Amino acid sequence: MNRRNAIKNIGIGTGLVVSAGALTTLFSSCETEAAVAAPDWTPTFLSNTDSHLLDELSDILLPKTDTPGAKEAKVVRYMDQILTNIYKKEEQEAFKLGLTGFKNRLSKDGTSTEKANRDQLTSFLTKNMSNLSDEEYTKIGKMLQGEVPDPKAEGAADQDYYFYNFMYALRDLSIAGYFGSELIGENHLAYLPVPGPYEGCVPLSESGGVAWSL
Repeated sequence: MNRRNAIKNIGIGTGLVVSAGALTTLFSSCETEAAVAAPDWTPTFLSNTDSHLLDELSDILLPKTDTPGAKEAKVVRYMDQILTNIYKKEEQEAFKLGLTGFKNRLSKDGTSTEKANRDQLTSFLTKNMSNLSDEEYTKIGKMLQGEVPDPKAEGAADQDYYFYNFMYALRDLSIAGYFGSELIGENHLAYLPVPGPYEGCVPLSESGGVAWSL
């Protein structure tokens, strides 16, 4: 799966994207940085199985190329901290329902979460996101901006709303965690530990041809 296309498609329209800068600014405490960087890390919000799944999914969206992938940037650790400390209770509930729905659909395709390999997950993402028509993307976008289904209703996890809500949350968190990470920010983007005055329009040639770190 092409990185640019995968990220674009899972966005379901740029209007639904939470900026990486917004999330990073909200969540930049010393305590958080220490937790994400800990070598013996244990997830708080996610189960171990789910953290491994999201680790793989984020790395499919942001794979290693000439720059590190999401796994190397420890994006899943960032996700877990945001889900634990920033997401509201109803947002946490919606995320869990969507994650359950994702696993249910994956199982219906004949692949269990525990045994799913990278190729199978890539194929699943392609089938459910990249191969959708423009009309289907528009319909999904309108659905996500509409009324939220009752999370307590029977079979709520299998509703399209929660599945696609999870997919775009996965994209947002992957991008925010990736570009907000120390690994990417300091080593692969233009970086100034103590930035100077704000300049709204600076030629890329002045930053070495790369965007500025958040």
